[in-house]
Amino acid sequence: HKLKVGDTIDMRGPTGFKRYGHKGPGVMSKLLKNKEHHQEGIEHIMMFAGGTGITPMLQICNHIIQDEKDNTKASLLVANSTPEDVMLYDQLLKLESRSKGNIKVFFTVSKPSEDWKHRKGRVDE
Repeated sequence: HKLKVGDTIDMRGPTGFKRYGHKGPGVMSKLLKNKEHHQEGIEHIMMFAGGTGITPMLQICNHIIQDEKDNTKASLLVANSTPEDVMLYDQLLKLESRSKGNIKVFFTVSKPSEDWKHRKGRVDE
């Protein structure tokens, strides 16, 4: 799917306890028209994280990598104030190669250093 400038998307959350890769209450799944939850129906998830909020997103990414049956595509936007604020930077850089293309990681900071090689600016810009 391709978004164009001016397109809108629906977002929600975080709401309550979420689990990825498990069955039961709180599972991250797609709600089908017949009101049944179906995890296999999720093709692509977009995750936004900043600061310590990166840790649950990293757990989801690690699950996608470790479960050979999981073909979910994931995009992770890591947003911080400065490059020094980015937690687990080296580990996050390795996610794409470890995931065999299933995971894409994007970084942005609002106060970049001169040698910052990733996106610059606030998420709302």
